[in-house]
Amino acid sequence: MQPSTNQVLGSDEVLCDGSWYESLPVVGGGEEVVDIRLTSVPDGVARLWATFGPTPGGGNAAAECSASNLGMEYDPATAQTEAAGATAQAIVEAATACDSERLIQLATDHGTELMSTTQTPEQVFGLPEADHMPYETLVRLLAGTTGVVAGGDPGNETIVWPRVDTEEFADSDEAWDEVVDAGLLTQAEADFQRADETFGYTGMVIGIDRSGTWRYYNAANP
Repeated sequence: MQPSTNQVLGSDEVLCDGSWYESLPVVGGGEEVVDIRLTSVPDGVARLWATFGPTPGGGNAAAECSASNLGMEYDPATAQTEAAGATAQAIVEAATACDSERLIQLATDHGTELMSTTQTPEQVFGLPEADHMPYETLVRLLAGTTGVVAGGDPGNETIVWPRVDTEEFADSDEAWDEVVDAGLLTQAEADFQRADETFGYTGMVIGIDRSGTWRYYNAANP
């Protein structure tokens, strides 16, 4: 109930069995404290926790995702070009805001190759999020690792994150430490992948060309 008006904002039956319960949407309340009233409590129930939040899903910035509390920021000063930095910044801002509409728009407008050629931006960045946590991974790649030029069209080369995915840094201690420090791999995973001279780094990579086009976000090619 809303104490100031005694308005009933929602009513439902909750099983007090220790399991998580999600109510129907509750409308109203604003910034005022909501009064939760229990009509009956079975014997043995000692505590009740209640958490209020926005309705998940729907492709909006209020929906929670894996990057919502990550606390990592992209530094545009590290960009190879101003255009590439602007695109990287836009991706990080959309991911940390859990703004699926913006990420889908960016990937669509740029013609980004995602995961595999059969997956659409809506499938990769729709909320609720997929198990591979693309929102968090995008932020960890761009804000936590160093991008380096690696291939692409002459004069408009592609900048690749993380640099350990390039031939130049495939055996760099600093580059492998970087993906561990960024939270993309555990130390054990990094050691295992580095020891495999055939494949090397097999985690996620992102490529943005010098002109600012977001070219791909997918698993490293062996």
